[in-house]
Amino acid sequence: MARGSSSHALNDAIKSIYDAALDWHAWPAALDGLADAVKGSAAQFGSYNAATHSLQTVMPRIDPDYATSFVEHWASRNTVWQQSSVVPVGQVMRPEMFFAPGGWRRTDFFNEWYRPQRLDSLIGTNLLVEGPVSTVVSVLRKEPFARAEIELFTLLIPHVQRAVQLQLRLSVLEDKQSRSAEVLNRLPQGVLLVGAAGKVRFANRAAEGMLADGAGLRVAGGVVQAARTDETCILRKAIASSVDTAAHGAETAMSRVRLSRSDGRRPLRVLVIPLRPQAPWTRLYQPSAILFVNDPERDVAIRSAHLRDEFGLTRAEAALALEILAGQGLQVAAGRLQITLTTPRTHLAHIFEKTGTRRQAE
Repeated sequence: MARGSSSHALNDAIKSIYDAALDWHAWPAALDGLADAVKGSAAQFGSYNAATHSLQTVMPRIDPDYATSFVEHWASRNTVWQQSSVVPVGQVMRPEMFFAPGGWRRTDFFNEWYRPQRLDSLIGTNLLVEGPVSTVVSVLRKEPFARAEIELFTLLIPHVQRAVQLQLRLSVLEDKQSRSAEVLNRLPQGVLLVGAAGKVRFANRAAEGMLADGAGLRVAGGVVQAARTDETCILRKAIASSVDTAAHGAETAMSRVRLSRSDGRRPLRVLVIPLRPQAPWTRLYQPSAILFVNDPERDVAIRSAHLRDEFGLTRAEAALALEILAGQGLQVAAGRLQITLTTPRTHLAHIFEKTGTRRQAE
């Protein structure tokens, strides 16, 4: 490749790398540009959690079947990836660094994944390492990489690092922006964003009220907990399961938890679901779950207000209407409302008149 065309490929690669920082979907093009710049056959980008064997990866130009087997089979068996996390960030590494002479080519991983694709050589680097999670970019081809190509790859590493760091920061800002949107504060139900250990990252106004009340849900040391120890364990397990599913990118993960209240009011109902950011690889660094908390007492107040506004019912008539809507008979309703049986019959007559109905089933 002539010097001019080499410079052009380098500039194109750098541009595509920063495009990927702003748009997760642009990573395949960025990786192709990186591979072309150093005369590689393919490039791959991935984040791996060694503690959970969770993997998020992008592998353009890799056969889809091999890409699937990499995620489903080799992620937990790839000793190269497991050992590479100790290599300083930004340092060029090759698989041969982690084996005795000739050992790399005798591994099952090399013979069953690399060799069938005619990908004998690899150069890569750690872009980001935090705890058990590491993010790696690598370029693959059949022939060994020449010194000039490795030097060119070294020149591109800082750009890919900045792109990764920028995308991670943007995902946090994006997350904060969506979480602080006024629409969440207008919701009557509580909304909390929590990390894997239950640490609260955001609570809307309704949730803040529930936490301040403390009868069913509270925060201690920044971590959400229930009024009862056993229910705190159930809630934490639901959060951990949801966060783990988010990190793995699964499509469905939803848990429902009922939290008793110490003052005898009806339990809070909590729906726990995973939060999935735009860039899947960032899930491994900041996995989160959203808790939607419904207060049955507040729900009743909202429905009562609606009935009063819509049909002109009094508070007492609306309360009785809600009991009827819940399938209660007049005698049960009278007991719950602590009134004599004569009173609900009078209220019921007014309800029929104001709502244009003639019987309780209507």
